[in-house]
Amino acid sequence: MEVGGVEIRLRSGEVSSIPQDAKEYYVRSFEYIERHFVDCIKNDKEPITSGSDNLRSLGIVFSAYRSSDIKRTVYLGEGTDDS
Repeated sequence: MEVGGVEIRLRSGEVSSIPQDAKEYYVRSFEYIERHFVDCIKNDKEPITSGSDNLRSLGIVFSAYRSSDIKRTVYLGEGTDDS
C-alpha cells in the first residue's frame, strides 16, 4: 500500500493530517467524479463543483507546488514574493 495523505497547517499553528492509501484514493476519485458528471448530464442537473470552485482548487494545487519548491509554508492568497 502506498501511504500518503494531506496535512493542513493553519495560521494559528494548528496542524491536521489525514493519512490515506494515496494510489487507491487517486484512482477512486476519478471514478466518483466521472459518475457524478454522467449523472448530471443524463438528469440535467448542476454539478456539485462550479468552474470557480475548480479554479480555486487549482490555486490550492499551485500553492502546494510553490510551497514544495521554496521549502516553506505558503498561505492561500499569499503574494508571489519569496520573503
